[in-house]
Amino acid sequence: MQLSVIIPNFNGKKLFEKTLPLLLSELQSVESYEVIIVDDSSTDDSVKYLKENFKNEIRVLKLKINSGFSKACNIGIETASGDYVLLINNDVVIKEAFINNLLQHFNKQIFAVVPSIKLPGEKCEEEGFTVISFSNGDLSIKMPNEKGLEFKIKEPTFIPHAVAACAVYDRQKILKLGMFDEMFSPYFWEDVDLSLKALKLGWKIIYDPSVKVMHKKSKTVKKYYKFTRRFIVNLRNRLLCTWSHLDSDKLIKKHFIYLTYLYEKGRVLKDKNILIGLNLAFEMLNEIALKRKRIKHKISMEKIIKDYSLDKYEKDFNNNSVL
Repeated sequence: MQLSVIIPNFNGKKLFEKTLPLLLSELQSVESYEVIIVDDSSTDDSVKYLKENFKNEIRVLKLKINSGFSKACNIGIETASGDYVLLINNDVVIKEAFINNLLQHFNKQIFAVVPSIKLPGEKCEEEGFTVISFSNGDLSIKMPNEKGLEFKIKEPTFIPHAVAACAVYDRQKILKLGMFDEMFSPYFWEDVDLSLKALKLGWKIIYDPSVKVMHKKSKTVKKYYKFTRRFIVNLRNRLLCTWSHLDSDKLIKKHFIYLTYLYEKGRVLKDKNILIGLNLAFEMLNEIALKRKRIKHKISMEKIIKDYSLDKYEKDFNNNSVL
């Protein structure tokens, strides 16, 4: 089979009513495919709606316990039979043909291909094109135009991060990497971690700006988890991802200075969210130590940061490709 489409779901009935028919229509252009929806123990009528309206077009796997994004995706990937996997959120809207245009980029070197993922709103922010930053020892993935920087990339370009909201992956490569690390459950940073593991093996991720989808971002997460919870989980997971991948004394020392600053900021401002996030991350140091031994390195983190920093893409802002 050419393509397996995997959609993690939690209480997404209303989203599916708008997005699933469009996706199924687009899939008619694919040579062979399957659609697997992994329901993360929804409490609405998602499963009933899907089975009543799309029984012959999809397969629904219902989890008994709400386990988070990584677990849901991993179960879908393990069940899938396609050579390639399209991971797509239930809040992604398909407005034009895109799947075959992404599939055409794959070769032995390519790990994943990402379309242009537009976010709704006047700014029309772009989630698909990202850069990596290690400013002041803080590892982060950034959307350049999130800060008002405009860019016009017209050709396919190598990037550091395949955002799992909508990306096509080489399934065998995902399996080789051990799929998404479930230590990041319930959400955030699992796709960054997976992308960095792929880059360290010398594989590439492509962003194709000619292929466009719309993402009504975090509809589920924002609805069911308060800002405080999201902040703490995001901080914890950002630190876990950072500690997993820093592989030189230079980077580690720089990050240690950032950690000291972060702790002092939390202490002085009496910001409990920062302190809780730090504490939750430190509680997982033993797991991180084991993980660091498992991660294979062909490409150093220093090189990845250098190759995918904002400075590296400056010529793209003059409409040149770096692929």
